[in-house]
Amino acid sequence: MAKPTLSVVLPNYNDSKCLPTALQALAARERPPDELIVIDDGSSDNSWEIIQGFASKYPFIRAYKNDRNRGIEYTVSRGLELASGDYFGGAASDDLVLPGFFEKSMALLEKHPEAGLCCTIGDWRELHTGLNWHVGVGMADQPAYLSPDRMMELERHGRLFIAGHTVIVKRSSLLEVGKFPASVKYAGDWYTYNLIGFHCGICVVPEVLAVNQIDANTYYLRGRRDKASDQQVMEAILRLWSQEKWQDSVQRMKDCGALYVWGWPMLKFLLAHRDYRHFITPTFLRKNLAHTVKLTLKRTAPPALTNLYCKLAGYRAKPAMPKAA
Repeated sequence: MAKPTLSVVLPNYNDSKCLPTALQALAARERPPDELIVIDDGSSDNSWEIIQGFASKYPFIRAYKNDRNRGIEYTVSRGLELASGDYFGGAASDDLVLPGFFEKSMALLEKHPEAGLCCTIGDWRELHTGLNWHVGVGMADQPAYLSPDRMMELERHGRLFIAGHTVIVKRSSLLEVGKFPASVKYAGDWYTYNLIGFHCGICVVPEVLAVNQIDANTYYLRGRRDKASDQQVMEAILRLWSQEKWQDSVQRMKDCGALYVWGWPMLKFLLAHRDYRHFITPTFLRKNLAHTVKLTLKRTAPPALTNLYCKLAGYRAKPAMPKAA
């Protein structure tokens, strides 16, 4: 049988400083994507020239340009329509994939075609604070498939996290679930990947294989700071959950308190809306309050102290031991 193919989509807007490094990291791999679709979203800098230069060097890079700046949701959706691979990976011009990312993720997915996606441990680096922590630590000790029931066990104990920048997802599942709904904006990857994962199960490569470089003005952080916009996103998530045909996923996420990641604003929203109060379970409350405390400490404690806490509390993956000769 033919090996499964991979399409990676990289949207770009005025990110010419980081773009060459990101493209080189994606393209110069032992197992690169079968197609790397790069879409410039109406940049006013020299991004398009950089993209064209890489496309001329690597035949699997396909370069496209939006007629004007249309935003991340439109651009990713366009990339999905252009993609032809069995699996889809979303990339960002300010993020990095590390050696082994594609090879190890695709090899595990080939062994477990039942999985909806594969993720790895993600390295998160806040450029404006110096904070550095890992997400997805402790889900597995070795590459593995996690069933939806196993995901629930991990989530209840605060050990499940699908880092969006490390995901390779089955394209058919992504299309079936409706891609990344525009109404959930910056929560699109969290919403969609968890919905697929809790329905199909996931593969996990327990290694740090991708870096998420975060500045203070990322799409996500800007959205979270806007209280009115944030409330709209939370309402959109819950409204979609009430309509979602994959109610098995919704029920699993409710039972294990997956909404906790939205912190105090989510608890406040649920308390204010009677129709959604059934999502306030004991597990959700326990996890939400603990998470709210951690976020408060993260914002107020000195970065050096927070980094030390991350190391001691298990938010850093141990370096891989070299193999014996």
